[in-house]
Amino acid sequence: MNKAKANVILLGDAAAGKSSLLQMYLSNGSNYLKDYNMTQGVDIQTKLILGDEHEKDIEFYFFDAGGHPIFKHIIEGIFKNANYVILVYDCTSKQSFEYITKAHDDLKKSVGKNLPGVLVATKRDLNTLKVVDISEGNDLAKRLGLTFVEVSSLKNHDVDKVFQALKELVQGGH
Repeated sequence: MNKAKANVILLGDAAAGKSSLLQMYLSNGSNYLKDYNMTQGVDIQTKLILGDEHEKDIEFYFFDAGGHPIFKHIIEGIFKNANYVILVYDCTSKQSFEYITKAHDDLKKSVGKNLPGVLVATKRDLNTLKVVDISEGNDLAKRLGLTFVEVSSLKNHDVDKVFQALKELVQGGH
């Protein structure tokens, strides 16, 4: 069976939980980043997913982009190589949620089209601090043409759903 290659960019505001989400997935739920260090520029990670007899193997290249504005010029340079996107916001921060539309628009402007992908609301374990309702996330995902998943990286709740949705997009040829 042949192998598909998927370049996936993770975008979101600073401290939205992009790196924690990715680390929990890559470590199969065993390595939550307790000591947060802001991503400087872009962190690149890979993972090979073996397909079954009816599926292609997928080699994922994840580009975890720092959310701080000082890294914008670095991040824009990798947009052109991306063919999938994971947009991440913190459900306890309205600013983080509002940043998603700007990040999506900047990406679309750079690549000339909407990329398929997933919109992820992080930190669902902080339910009492939540300021962005799940329905707002669902509505935004529909508007942007993305799949929506709400997760808790800390508790490893539904982290795999994000990457399963991504795998299905790649397997489906999107």
